[in-house]
Amino acid sequence: MNQQVVVINFSGIYDLEPFAHDRHFKHLDFSDINGTDCYCDAEAQEEITRRLKYLSPEGFHFIDSGNYHYITKFWTDKIRRPFRLILFDHHTDMQAPQIPGLLTCGSWVREMLLHNRYLKEVVVLGTPAGTERKVPPRLGRRVIFDDENLIHRHVPVHPADEGRLPVYVSIDKDVLSRRDAITNWDQGTVRLDELAVILRYILDHEQVIGMDICGEYDLGHSLVEERIAAKEDSEVNEEILRLAENK
Repeated sequence: MNQQVVVINFSGIYDLEPFAHDRHFKHLDFSDINGTDCYCDAEAQEEITRRLKYLSPEGFHFIDSGNYHYITKFWTDKIRRPFRLILFDHHTDMQAPQIPGLLTCGSWVREMLLHNRYLKEVVVLGTPAGTERKVPPRLGRRVIFDDENLIHRHVPVHPADEGRLPVYVSIDKDVLSRRDAITNWDQGTVRLDELAVILRYILDHEQVIGMDICGEYDLGHSLVEERIAAKEDSEVNEEILRLAENK
């Protein structure tokens, strides 16, 4: 996997995270694009596509808070061969948008399953037990769930079709317990060391095209609260990056 690190700053939160200050990273300031917070309107989609045009889906992409998780779709739209998405997330992100055709942080996986002909399967890791029952059958046939209880019991995760198709990995830190990360969404119960074990397995056994990480804390709280959250999230980001780079 390409080792380039791209940091996309929508909210400004990375200014508070020490890991992001590496001068070798490529920094993209998207804070001037309107119509991006939780949803991405048509004009914003066009502008984001333009700014990412010459960047590869390979490497590591930090994409701000979970409000912007739909950016994974922009990276994976660049993949022109059959692949699988491995998603660490407390939510499925497969909801139908309230406005048909609108891309949102809660609908982007659904949009990929419906419209990306190269996406063959989605493996979702860390959702609450029973989440799979909420996914429409026409989508669920191409989705595999390993819920957070399986992860706690150290059940080996062997994504179907292991090794045959390359994978893109997307990590939303809201899958983690609040003891390990602080995000702006309700969070799961997976511990960082549990996520690390699975991620090492994936990196050792799969052909990984690229990876993105979101789940940063929101700005707009007290400065003390923001700095505490940013420090903790920065440490998690640094650990994930270390694991991937030392594969």
